[in-house]
Amino acid sequence: MKIYDAPFIRAADRYTIEQGISSADLMERAARACSDQILKEHPDIQQVLVICGTGNNGGDGLCIARHFLELSMPVKVLIHGHRESGTEDFSHHLRRFESAGGICESYSGRLPDIPQDTIVIDALFGTGINRPVEGTAATLIEQLNESGKTILSVDMPSGLPANGIPEGTVIHAHHTYSFQWPKPAFFLPENAGYTGSWSILDIGLRADFPGHEHAWGEWVDSSFVLPFLKPRKTFSHKGNYGHVMLLAGSKDMPGAANLCSFACIRAGAGRVTLADDGREETRDEIMHLHRNKLVPALESGQYNVFAAGPGLGRTPSAHTLLKQCLESFRHPVLLDADALNLLADDPSLTMLLPAGSILTPHPGEFRRLAGDTSGSLEMLTLQQQLSARWQVTIVLKRAYTCITTPDGKIYINGSGNPGMATAGSGDVLTGIIAAWMAQGLSPTDAAIAGTYLHGLAGDLAMKEQGGLNIIAGDIIDHYNSAIKILRA
Repeated sequence: MKIYDAPFIRAADRYTIEQGISSADLMERAARACSDQILKEHPDIQQVLVICGTGNNGGDGLCIARHFLELSMPVKVLIHGHRESGTEDFSHHLRRFESAGGICESYSGRLPDIPQDTIVIDALFGTGINRPVEGTAATLIEQLNESGKTILSVDMPSGLPANGIPEGTVIHAHHTYSFQWPKPAFFLPENAGYTGSWSILDIGLRADFPGHEHAWGEWVDSSFVLPFLKPRKTFSHKGNYGHVMLLAGSKDMPGAANLCSFACIRAGAGRVTLADDGREETRDEIMHLHRNKLVPALESGQYNVFAAGPGLGRTPSAHTLLKQCLESFRHPVLLDADALNLLADDPSLTMLLPAGSILTPHPGEFRRLAGDTSGSLEMLTLQQQLSARWQVTIVLKRAYTCITTPDGKIYINGSGNPGMATAGSGDVLTGIIAAWMAQGLSPTDAAIAGTYLHGLAGDLAMKEQGGLNIIAGDIIDHYNSAIKILRA
């Protein structure tokens, strides 16, 4: 699914209308989808207060209010602004609402009394906001946030720009019902308290509008990843699925190597070899090579993937060995954890990165690599710039893991949950992505597929566990179930 910013959403609106549907009817379609979903998710709803601006988002709100009115549900509408100056669509749906017997009040600086069981629908600004909210609108939003009522936002929480981080007052929605495509703002950590949970409602906007190919990003879901899952041929053998060399683990962190190597073999790599110092204990399926033989082994050409970093440590010997490996292995590599910290310690190592390599930092590792930023939006911009400068795919691990590519594209991962914030989870991801590289996917596709399946396995583990968190091994244990569900 594409992710578009506000100007492109408006372009899709215009194009859809030009192709034969009136603006008022399109609004009717959007409002119907929204009211139906609200009723589905809140079947015991008792009464509704709809907060409307005088723009098209307010028109959506009036249309939603009329749908509730037609169901004989107690509904009130509170309008902010001068209704006489509303948009054409707002005025059209205001007339229809009042003709159906609906009553609108005008905001006078204070909220009317709101019964305890009322759900508030926010249709004040939507995606139309392009400046900080001030004045009486800011006062209204503050009063709504302080009301303690459940707030459902239509398209966007009012005051939240679709493309970034707000500077003014913003609705704190419990849930946001957004139309057609997710907005970039949904994926920025600073905005989580504004959007609440969110869902996308298909309202039939034309996806072939002029400029549609220039999406802000791509939302990675099951339909995106499913084509990567190819059935294995009858006469294939382990040599067809790649040989991964892992440089991971240390005296103080042996578990990182164990998790990474087991995840790699579980995710389908034909063979996995761990370069260690002879003391690592792993599963029987994992082969071992002493680290003093690693560089000649990489030069031999028998490995098609080299991944390094989990639990490696930041010692001078680790730095020297990583440098020698990067000088010896000229295919795309996968670097995580301490391998990234070693790059941050010695930026000259970035000059040795083969084009197409994958880096998988968490935010702290990314800051060490790229420097401090003022927030997640600036961090994303810097992530894109580094992907282009170093010609690498960067997987920035967090909620809605963000993947940037050498050609400037952005992919937002749609799987995963906060319970996966646990030691070793990133080591498992490294092993899974390396396995997909070994099986022949391009580095970018391997990063996308591996990240999604890692998150999906975590979702299944979390659901089964039924608590607040899981452990890294649970992700490996549920990997095959994730594949099965994806193929179902």
